[in-house]
Amino acid sequence: MVVPPGDGPDGPPGAPQAPPAGGYGASAPGTPAGPAFGPAPGPLPGGGGGWGPALAVALVILVLFGAFGMVIIIGIRKEMGYGRTAEVKNSLGQIAKDASNAYEAEYPAPELGADTVTRRVCPAASLPVPANQMAISGKKYQSTRSEWTIDSPRNAGFACLRFEMLQPQAYQYRYDATPSSFLAGGRGDLNGNGKFSDYTIDGRVQATRLLISPTISESDPDE
Repeated sequence: MVVPPGDGPDGPPGAPQAPPAGGYGASAPGTPAGPAFGPAPGPLPGGGGGWGPALAVALVILVLFGAFGMVIIIGIRKEMGYGRTAEVKNSLGQIAKDASNAYEAEYPAPELGADTVTRRVCPAASLPVPANQMAISGKKYQSTRSEWTIDSPRNAGFACLRFEMLQPQAYQYRYDATPSSFLAGGRGDLNGNGKFSDYTIDGRVQATRLLISPTISESDPDE
């Protein structure tokens, strides 16, 4: 601001007036170049001093989201795997149960005497169902009742077990046996790549009991 000539409290009329100490309206002491300025403001509280910390936090969040995503994907794959193999595991479990029930039944044994009865393991099935494993390669197979009952005349195989599947099946099932043991198996090729997975369960006669394996064995379960 310039004081008009003759209006200042000091000096001759018409002479420019010097500003008061500290400048006009300034609270800080003045300098020859004008009013003094205070120190530059520092970083805002919690600002982290720049972009570095904020970027680090963002990267940590991305890593955590990636880890959680992988966990979710793995969980989904496991669930899909359980669903894909549920048929064969349930079926083999039922076949083993049927084999045990059939063994506990009493069969006439005329060769041992007119009134003699005995227990026996159901004899082996003549054919797996379906007979050709390629019928379940990458697709499901609808069986017929005659495939499961083909051994009815000799009371053997799936007919002896009283086991059959009415719904389309993704696995081929077989039943092998000796007088003192059995082996039931399921074979599948769910992705149709020509490589087959195998699941088996067995049982063996000990003393007067047919003991069933507590687990189902798996070979190439991801095929």
